[in-house]
Amino acid sequence: KQANISAISAQSACASTTNSSPPTRAITSVFLNKSRSVALNSCKARSAAAALSALCYRTLLNDGRAAVAAAHAGAITPAFERIVEANTLLSGLGFESGGLAVAHSVHNGLTAAPETHAYLHGEKVAFGTLVQLVLEGRDSAQVEEVMQFCHAVGLPITLQALGIAALTRDTARAIATRATAIGETAHNEPFVVTVDAVMDALYAADAWGQAFQSAQ
Repeated sequence: KQANISAISAQSACASTTNSSPPTRAITSVFLNKSRSVALNSCKARSAAAALSALCYRTLLNDGRAAVAAAHAGAITPAFERIVEANTLLSGLGFESGGLAVAHSVHNGLTAAPETHAYLHGEKVAFGTLVQLVLEGRDSAQVEEVMQFCHAVGLPITLQALGIAALTRDTARAIATRATAIGETAHNEPFVVTVDAVMDALYAADAWGQAFQSAQ
């Protein structure tokens, strides 16, 4: 599970580039932020990061389900190999060249909720990715494409799947406060990220995930 989301979430703050073709921008816009994105070496994200992000995303959508099935069967298949490459090489190069954003900050915020401590880093970042997409105002088709992928490979799309049966306002504020602490990667977004905005996105993403799950 953690492997399947890592290649998505690691690309969360890569910058889309002005010289990309429109189709490339459309693909990469699902997870890519713009001008304020900063790589780990404090430089602006590079065009290579955007290209790697697009390739990572396509690989996950194309091969993720088959790779999970192969892993459960204890088999090594071409789809499994491509996902390993995406999760290690492409994902690593992507985030080192582009940084991170809200998805990983939400993971850090969730550490304020003891109920989530038994869950994997990648599981919490998966839900954090949905929170980021909601916070960024991405269109429904983009959010539901990611939600469908997560649901298909067994990644959480609701807070209940992370052990939080009912999110109280106090817990939501604790999560959001931790997620927006000074130095958090949430502040790599090209807009001001506030505690209240993250709280709203947490509730909205959870409600969306519940509705999606109920419709399956």
